[in-house]
Amino acid sequence: GVIGKEIIVSAKKRITATCALLNAMLFRADKYMLTAFVGSEVTAEEKAEIEKYVCTQFPDVECYFLDGGQDIYPYLFVAE
Repeated sequence: GVIGKEIIVSAKKRITATCALLNAMLFRADKYMLTAFVGSEVTAEEKAEIEKYVCTQFPDVECYFLDGGQDIYPYLFVAE
């Protein structure tokens, strides 16, 4: 997981890395919205698991998941 040019997390399981990256992105109180562009290889089950994680861990953050269709990155996140 990368923020800017810095590697924030690396894990064997993508779901583990994704949750750790989201923690790093959303821990600040000034973050209120997350937009996730979902890549072509992400399953519906994995997407649902990530969405549930965000909703339970960060209930004050609005989250939107959009089909980005990108081949290289499973997720591209924008936190505002």
